[in-house]
Amino acid sequence: MIDGDDGKGNEEIKEIELIKNGAPLFKIIVGNDVDDATRVAISALSEKLSLANASGEGLVEVLVGTVLSRGEEYKIDRLSLGYGGTALKAVGGTIIITGGSDKALLEAFTEFTEKHLGIKPDTAEIPKNVTVKTEKLKVKPQTDYRVSEITVGGKDIKDYVIACDSTDELYMNSAKSFRDFLWEKAGYYLEVLDVGEAPDGRGAIILSHVEKNMAGATGFRSRVAGEDLYIECAHRTGLEKALSEYMLSFVQARDKIELKNYSGQTDITKIYYSDFGVVGDGVTNDTEAIRAAHEVANLDNLTVMGEKGKTYYFAKMETPIMVKTDVDFCGAKLIFDASYFTTADTGNVYQVESHFPDFNIGKEYIDAINANKDSDGLVIRGFSHGDEQTTKLNLGLGYPALLKIYNTKNKTYMRWGYVDNAGQNQCEVVLVDKDGNIDPSTPILLDYTEVTSITVIRTDIPTLTIKNATVESIASKTNTLGKGGSVAHSFYLSRPNTVFENMHHIITGEIAKNAPTRLNAETGLWEDVSSEGYSYESGKIMFGGKEYKGEDVKPFIGYTYSGFVQCRDAHNILVKGCTFQARVYYNEGTYDISSTFVNKVVFEDCIQSNFFDEREIYTKYGPSTVANLSLCWGVAGTNFCKNMEYINSELTRYDAHCGVVNGKVIGGKISVVRLIGGGTFTIEGVEFYTRSGASIQLREDYGASFNGTVIVKDTHFNYSWESQYGNCEFTQVLFQATTAPWDNNYETHFPNVIIDNISVKTTKTNIILIQSSERLYPASHYPLRNPMKEDVGNPDALFTIYYETKNPNIVEQKPDKFPYLKGFKKVAKSQADVINGKLAKGEYTVIDNGNGTYTVIAAGVKNINPYVAPDFIEIKNMKNQHNLNGQGFTFTLYDCPFLKNTEIIDKDGLVTRPKAP
Repeated sequence: MIDGDDGKGNEEIKEIELIKNGAPLFKIIVGNDVDDATRVAISALSEKLSLANASGEGLVEVLVGTVLSRGEEYKIDRLSLGYGGTALKAVGGTIIITGGSDKALLEAFTEFTEKHLGIKPDTAEIPKNVTVKTEKLKVKPQTDYRVSEITVGGKDIKDYVIACDSTDELYMNSAKSFRDFLWEKAGYYLEVLDVGEAPDGRGAIILSHVEKNMAGATGFRSRVAGEDLYIECAHRTGLEKALSEYMLSFVQARDKIELKNYSGQTDITKIYYSDFGVVGDGVTNDTEAIRAAHEVANLDNLTVMGEKGKTYYFAKMETPIMVKTDVDFCGAKLIFDASYFTTADTGNVYQVESHFPDFNIGKEYIDAINANKDSDGLVIRGFSHGDEQTTKLNLGLGYPALLKIYNTKNKTYMRWGYVDNAGQNQCEVVLVDKDGNIDPSTPILLDYTEVTSITVIRTDIPTLTIKNATVESIASKTNTLGKGGSVAHSFYLSRPNTVFENMHHIITGEIAKNAPTRLNAETGLWEDVSSEGYSYESGKIMFGGKEYKGEDVKPFIGYTYSGFVQCRDAHNILVKGCTFQARVYYNEGTYDISSTFVNKVVFEDCIQSNFFDEREIYTKYGPSTVANLSLCWGVAGTNFCKNMEYINSELTRYDAHCGVVNGKVIGGKISVVRLIGGGTFTIEGVEFYTRSGASIQLREDYGASFNGTVIVKDTHFNYSWESQYGNCEFTQVLFQATTAPWDNNYETHFPNVIIDNISVKTTKTNIILIQSSERLYPASHYPLRNPMKEDVGNPDALFTIYYETKNPNIVEQKPDKFPYLKGFKKVAKSQADVINGKLAKGEYTVIDNGNGTYTVIAAGVKNINPYVAPDFIEIKNMKNQHNLNGQGFTFTLYDCPFLKNTEIIDKDGLVTRPKAP
């Protein structure tokens, strides 16, 4: 009901009745420009008054905001009200409610409900009758702005526009926030446009995303350029936080604001796990919250921060957490729980990758390489060719890169002692500059008759650092029951220019090999039950002095690990100040460190927490390392690496499977260096604690080959474990080079050697430089060939070969695999016959090993992989070195056909040349 309506003029309406006898006589119509907060208030009022049920003719309309479907007389220009201005106005029988800003609109609606309707949020009572006098509905523009002028470079910005990338929702929302800030402070309402639509001749405030480090150390700044103001953010996801801080700096301003050069105070280059709801109590599985933090960081190159005192827990993961930015755990602890792991659950926890994905070079470049075969049938020449080796690959990259060069049609590193070993696809890594020139530190090792693919890993990217955490790995409690298998729960570093620093690894929950264990039906985990009186002796579970016949207790064989830190497909990896731990050995090599297809991987100032084994049996005559003990395995294993270095570190083993080109062990402690590969390998200032055999071993399973020079300088050898019980009564062996009559499918070399000022803790006076003992591997009745006795460099020499297989008829079924047995006669012989030399030249036999494998043995096979002797062996600076009894040393270097063309440089006159035994 409208009092005073004459049906002609709106101005004669004096009162508007809104509620009668408790029933509403009005309805609310909401404009498109009404914000969410006001809509919530409208909804609350509607529910309280049951406005949806209001009925009858002539209901009063209450228009909130701008209702486009009504005439112009019902519209109020919100901008004319100013930021804080409000309007409660009657036009005819209609009430209009609006405000200059969303905040002011809510204030106007609140005034209408509380002052004019008499309804407050905390009261449920509804007024029985409400009539509002139209004279009390007021329009109140804001006139009391705290700031009367805003300038850029002295120019008032009233006619400016705000510009940004309109396709970026984050920047558009931030631009509108800044517009509202200016609107609130001074009543300046600036138009927000796309940067491409900003009109010439008008000043602009431009919000832009810039490259990292282009907006100051904190990632945010404003700068004046002419009449324009640039607000620059190097970290897109931090814009809102930084802009809020920027606006906050003007909160106390009065009268005038000068927008000028400004540097952000809060570092928005970092985000925190705690910002994403990470609990860090060591129990809650924080994986997904941590993943979310890194996903945001990866978008805008932000450093991710952990928190000291927190413990982050990780169990099974479907996919690893991708890391493309710096991470500082700030001293937090991480738990990698692999208790329930099987091979189906293996996976990396953190996978560090580049923003530039690896890719395979185009076919046209591969075809061009293969089209240029030389007279030897080679398309790429390895460094055995000296000055004629390949030094450039034209790939049209235009930037430096690490290349993985493949010939998948050729197999190399065919490993002796592995059943039906097929070898590895021929491959190696090389570093090239933008023009394709091969870096001299990464020469191509092998010859290539064809290239099937080249993978490109871009290297001109900034350094990424992962640092400052203690990581506890809880070992798998799954008993493989002898079936073996490998799992991973690791940091996977697959990115050039990565630093892994101050990370300390602890392994807990490991169960000793063959420990008596029982499956706990409640937990699903195997538990050590030796405390109940069970034991494992001579291959049997024992209880009470007798063999236990029950099926519930089984000897434990756990999974091997591929490494807590795995470096792969990368260049320039620095692992610094970290702690590692050798793992319990089951049936295969198990590692805390692994590197594959990496150039320049350096372990600096790293230690192995269990470098020494403290059990009395091993420490009777001094400390003993865990490398290759029955309890634990050496800490590191590598494949296809170049320029791998240990610097001032204490790690039990430097082990180069499948070749290393150039390497160093400088300072620190080590147990054994095992090499395959080439280039220059330097051992300097090192303390050896050799567990067994020689300190430097050329791996017999890969042909005992190192094509280059090994330098041993200023190095001390402590003892040989095999002679501990003689209290340092042992003869030191420096190099062990046992070869096998086996084709590894590459030329095999003994390296040039330089021995310069070494010392040995022994009572003996003799040092054996090269020992090629008849080690019995892999089966005790099959000796390997000995280059000190036989002319293994002669391609016409004859040897007995051994090939282990699961197929007793493999020679007949796959003759192409055994071209050197063409014309050989198969005969039936026993082990004893073979051992006693009753297998004649030109005959082969097959021995059943009794475990599902067979050994093919053939006598009189022409040397299938001649061993190349070194050019020189040099001994110097040894005159003043003495043993524990004060006696000088001599070097034994056997006089044998193998070394007949090798130059022996004996600068101190200490080398003796007896005939090989």
